[in-house]
Amino acid sequence: MIIPTTMAIIYQIIPKDKQPIAVGMWGLAAILAPAFSTTISGWILQNFDWQGLFPMNIPIGLNAIWFIAAYIPYYRPSIMKSFDGLVFFDSCSEQLIFVAGACSRT
Repeated sequence: MIIPTTMAIIYQIIPKDKQPIAVGMWGLAAILAPAFSTTISGWILQNFDWQGLFPMNIPIGLNAIWFIAAYIPYYRPSIMKSFDGLVFFDSCSEQLIFVAGACSRT
């Protein structure tokens, strides 16, 4: 759910002429994040206790909240959409079937 949300933020907040740059930066982060996160967490596991991975996320999360509050403006769509129960039910049932199928494998 993070990928569609961030793309929606890019297309709704960023001006049209700067959207290609924003999508490029988003793509760069999406490509580099798995490489850097596994490298850094592997180094932490080699040199420290595995419990050190959990408190490390607190300052990262606080920085993310601060950057969101500082750089992403308050946005409210001009046209409010109604709740689509059919799509919600479909999404929930598909996730349930996927999880049930993944759990049934041995």
